[in-house]
Amino acid sequence: MVRKERRSYEGTPLYSPLARAVLFTLAGTAGATIGSVMIIYCADLLIDGFTARFDNYALGIGIPLAVAPLPIYPLTFLMYRAEKAQALLARMARTDSLTGVANRRGFFERAEAEIAAGGEQDLVLMMVDIDRFKRVNDLFGHAAGDELLRRTAELITETVQEAGGFVGRIGGEEFAVMVPASVAAAAMALAEELCRNARIGGFESDGHYIYATLSVGVAVHKPGQTFDATMKAADMAAYDAKRAGRDRWSLAGHGSLTAAA
Repeated sequence: MVRKERRSYEGTPLYSPLARAVLFTLAGTAGATIGSVMIIYCADLLIDGFTARFDNYALGIGIPLAVAPLPIYPLTFLMYRAEKAQALLARMARTDSLTGVANRRGFFERAEAEIAAGGEQDLVLMMVDIDRFKRVNDLFGHAAGDELLRRTAELITETVQEAGGFVGRIGGEEFAVMVPASVAAAAMALAEELCRNARIGGFESDGHYIYATLSVGVAVHKPGQTFDATMKAADMAAYDAKRAGRDRWSLAGHGSLTAAA
């Protein structure tokens, strides 16, 4: 079930840690300044010749005006560092450490937000699975497997980012892509491009050329449909692509399979 969208201001300039630190500094300085002036004013009313003890009245208020805000600055610095650390931890909790794309949690949260914001518009979900990934680990080692995962994540991101799509690694060798409604009609062309680009996006490792082929399942998310149902449909489509020979994409509910050219 799609959870209710939680409004997030992360990345909004006004709500960045630096912006809040600046606002806190300005508000704190203004408050400390006004407070010091009021204290001097009240002391001048209650104590005869209070300000006359200084060279002039301007110097009398100048000293507290300069000194009163000083405690604000270390507090601002500590607040800024704490918020930066908190923002970093929040990003790390939603990012796959190996590939740099969103992890399962990060992808699901953004997908649900896109669904909530999309209203009555269709979205497209693609499940992308690296074919025979275990064989790469077995033959060339886990370092080569990790590099293949990084290269694949890079390739998928580069392929879909111009269309406004976003990527997440949701399993060992499984990635998910959501394409916004504005380019939903071009999703099949993107799936075809993913399969084609994967075969030419390999790398050299210990004298071996390693590359991946992809099985891609495509499913259309309709308004009112649960995200879980769309995920299941895209998963089944990816399975159909694998069963038909891999290195191809399949559209859920149509039974049509297209081999990568």
